[in-house]
Amino acid sequence: MKTMISKSIITLVVALAFSSCDNKETNTQLGSDKNGPSSQSSAGKNALATIIDSPGIYQLDSKTNRSVRIEANDAGQLTLSIEDGAGSVKPQTDLTNDWFVYAENADQIWYCNGSDLSVLKFEEKLTKNSSVLIDSSLIPTIPQKVLSHVPKELIEKISSAQEATTTH
Repeated sequence: MKTMISKSIITLVVALAFSSCDNKETNTQLGSDKNGPSSQSSAGKNALATIIDSPGIYQLDSKTNRSVRIEANDAGQLTLSIEDGAGSVKPQTDLTNDWFVYAENADQIWYCNGSDLSVLKFEEKLTKNSSVLIDSSLIPTIPQKVLSHVPKELIEKISSAQEATTTH
């Protein structure tokens, strides 16, 4: 019995380790490494429905040629920008601790800069950049995968924002 439990625990630990390695490997294939962003595009790979949490260039969609770029500026501050084939760059946001990006699809990209959670929506001729702390109607639309990565302090702010709108 003891041996069977030990084998189960070992199997679980190994599975988790491989799962973690797979995520890091995917990010590396998408154009990043531990030393910072890659100058190469990630042609043939896409980062849709994947949590992005390391510097690099991540291709989202070949149709729109949209990509996520996370790179350090001269001062070492990480910056997020979303680029499309037309050369448009949005939102040029500085990232702090606990940041991540999640492209639900090529037209809806969630990002946490460490202190706020926002969504960038590309619509036909308009781009909307909205914070869930300002527009609480977005809160019910936050994907579970995003919520699971939001820092605890920010979850508390989001909950407070939602409570404030439901009590009025």
